[in-house]
Amino acid sequence: MERFAAPPVAAAAMRILPVIDVRHGLAVRAVGGRRAHYRPFRSPLSPDADPLTLARRIRERWGTNALYLADLDAVEQGGPAYSQANAALWHALIDDGFRLLLDPGVRGAGDLDAGLTPGDSRVVIASETIESLPALRSCLRDERSVLGCDLRAGEAVGPEGLLDAVRVSDAPVLLLDVAAVGVGQGVPTLPLCRELRAAQPSRAVLTGGGVRSIADVRAAEAAGVSELLVASALYDGRLSAQDLRPYLPPTV
Repeated sequence: MERFAAPPVAAAAMRILPVIDVRHGLAVRAVGGRRAHYRPFRSPLSPDADPLTLARRIRERWGTNALYLADLDAVEQGGPAYSQANAALWHALIDDGFRLLLDPGVRGAGDLDAGLTPGDSRVVIASETIESLPALRSCLRDERSVLGCDLRAGEAVGPEGLLDAVRVSDAPVLLLDVAAVGVGQGVPTLPLCRELRAAQPSRAVLTGGGVRSIADVRAAEAAGVSELLVASALYDGRLSAQDLRPYLPPTV
């Protein structure tokens, strides 16, 4: 198995976050946002679809404990309160030393106030699931809150006025076009990433979906992306250990 054994390499400004999408308690392979067709994850990296096993294999192979975790049951079924089985997984990952950027399907401030999200993780407040723009604003409370701007084939998914709200906010933002996820046709959100960073150079801008190769990783870095979410290209070997070494946050 390929491991990092070369001399240290200077860290890049951008970081890659390995992605684990969880549905019905299993890690699944996301393709094009067509969730009904997502199938349990299988790869040489991890022979089964257990998310905790996969997370540990990621840490063993690439030396990072930073992950993006999407709870698709919560997203589809009504928020964190409807996904207690997966909530146990979040806490198991945290107890095992993982640092999470978590999308738990937040609907509004009540989900945060009820303690339904792990307080020591960064939480994506995603436009796909949030009830309204006022609810979105009320959930962006501190540096652990990430404004999730969901798109589908370039069209905003969420409350009316979402893109205007994204442009005027100074919160960290995750731009994710679900139609690009898992299809390996390039990262379509980079023009908007570039626009947001040009307007606010110190703002954290995250994105993902569509990464094919190291060329896409470098294009995201050139666009000012702070963190790049990657799944398929990471797990199927299109990104080598040498490619990844400067971009993966080390275990801390």
